[in-house]
Amino acid sequence: MYLYTMFITMKKWRTDDIAKKMGISSDTLYRYIRGDKNFPFDRFLDFLKATGDLDYLKFIANEVGCTLIQKIKSERFAKDLAEIGRLLTESASNKQ
Repeated sequence: MYLYTMFITMKKWRTDDIAKKMGISSDTLYRYIRGDKNFPFDRFLDFLKATGDLDYLKFIANEVGCTLIQKIKSERFAKDLAEIGRLLTESASNKQ
């Protein structure tokens, strides 16, 4: 349903352009969009690269009860966040 909405209803992407970038035929991509064929997992990364859009990944993550978070690029921030997590875990353990 998501792909159908993005390609057909909202016309966010052109099927010919995305299929070419993915290295597949437009017909094959149309079959994925219409739901005639399941979108193969091994083509998912190609799709994300071709569209440059992470909304589909967020949609799928949400469907399985997950939330995406951006990778922390600052090593200092990552260490501080890890320390906060450690302290919170330690505090919760001490309360039990």
